[in-house]
Amino acid sequence: MASINIKSLGAKKKFDYVFKDFRFDIEENSNASSGNLFKNKTTNDILASTDMDAINNSIKNLFTTVPGQKLLDPEYGLDLRQFLFLPVSESTAELIAEKILQGISRFDPRVIVDKISVIADEEQSQYEIGLTLTVPDIDALGKKLNLNLNQSGVSFS
Repeated sequence: MASINIKSLGAKKKFDYVFKDFRFDIEENSNASSGNLFKNKTTNDILASTDMDAINNSIKNLFTTVPGQKLLDPEYGLDLRQFLFLPVSESTAELIAEKILQGISRFDPRVIVDKISVIADEEQSQYEIGLTLTVPDIDALGKKLNLNLNQSGVSFS
């Protein structure tokens, strides 16, 4: 019986990050030649985010995707639009917090939600949402993410 010995397919590449994802706004990483305005820029790759930035992108994608919008995973996303036309109240704020907790727990298992605060701002007809997250794989403890939910949708601050 013949045998094949492969000593090495090359050294394993060691990464400086645990998680990597496309940037939320999908920009291109490019090198513009200095000193010449008419030279074409050379595109290297789509910019990527790593570790906590990748987690933030994942959370933003979850908040801005409506179930049914992602073809390969039609259940993915939070449908917070259902709360936009209800009266702004503390009981609705509790429903929003529950929906967020369920969504993050289901769709991003890398993240542990430490705290969710949803404050109903009746005068501005919006909800101020604060998340405190822990990502054990990258030793990220107590990372905060703030956003607003109002008639125009979700905005991140």
